[in-house]
Amino acid sequence: MEEATCVALTGDHWTSVNNDNYHCVTVHLIDASWELISFALGVMKTEERHFAEACARQFLDVADTAIRACALCCA
Repeated sequence: MEEATCVALTGDHWTSVNNDNYHCVTVHLIDASWELISFALGVMKTEERHFAEACARQFLDVADTAIRACALCCA
């Protein structure tokens, strides 16, 4: 990810058949060979319902943690 000039983050919420709520943040980038690379930054079980405010907060928490970690390892 250090060589990527741009990345895209996506978020997804779903409810399992057991009625458990989950949230995932995925990063997507294109490498120097124009290959799409995607991987999960975080998948977590949540207790909150999928309201916009909760989804946004969870997404930003995961994204912020990942960006800070990348900044530390790439510095």
